Amino acid sequence: MSAALIVLGDDDEPGREAKVYKLDNRFDPATARRLIRAKLANADGLYLPGEFVRTRLQVGRKERLLVPTRALAAQLDQRIVWSIGADCRISMRPVETGGSYGDQTEIVSGLKPGTRIASDHLQRLSQNLCVGVRPAAKADIAQDGTRGMPQSGSSAGGAGSAAP
Repeated sequence: MSAALIVLGDDDEPGREAKVYKLDNRFDPATARRLIRAKLANADGLYLPGEFVRTRLQVGRKERLLVPTRALAAQLDQRIVWSIGADCRISMRPVETGGSYGDQTEIVSGLKPGTRIASDHLQRLSQNLCVGVRPAAKADIAQDGTRGMPQSGSSAGGAGSAAP
């Protein structure tokens, strides 16, 4: 199993990393807890053997290319996004989508990170139309400060809107 267990300090800030070696398959629905055994470096003796601690378990991490779900459109039997070129002209780009994460959708293929896409007024867009680009709205930026890439309005993944 490839999992990182992070022992939290008093203020819920990450403290130390531990290596998981046993997961109890029983889950207590009353407390929403599961017993996990892990090895923890404890040279300073801060923790006692068998002590219960608050942790955060990270089971896996995969970088995903995310776009706002509202930026996706359908053209016959395929999903598309409208990409914005350097000359502010838009073009239809077919994409393959993956999972949804809140109001963001994973793009599996058909789009590269940093590509600007339109996310508003999709019904008024057409091939080679010149559009204006608005800066990112705060609602398009995740609470942890990360941004799904790419999103409309910025080549660095910032969110915005394109209006004809």
